[in-house]
Amino acid sequence: MASQVAGYQIHASNLLDLSLEEALANAMHAGSLLSAIVQALNHKELETNESAKDAYAECRKLRDYLAEQLWTVSDTDGVASIQAALDALTETVDDYEQKQSGYFKETIF
Repeated sequence: MASQVAGYQIHASNLLDLSLEEALANAMHAGSLLSAIVQALNHKELETNESAKDAYAECRKLRDYLAEQLWTVSDTDGVASIQAALDALTETVDDYEQKQSGYFKETIF
């Protein structure tokens, strides 16, 4: 099932059906979506936003899946791609958790 939020398609993935390339693409997409939602909503809105909860759950599933897949890849480029996706997902998930808990500090440049 897919839905659209702020121009992003949300796909609830069945990780068993994903290739590594699809998981990497979904990770970047889900991470971008969650990051945009976290930036757009305040703490109270984030607590009740179902799209944010769905994107957060998807990011966590993909992060866990990619962490497992990291050990199955032997080429340097593959390891680097997975690690970059894991880093991005971890940062986004951490931002969501911090903002939801009320401790989110926005960086001002």
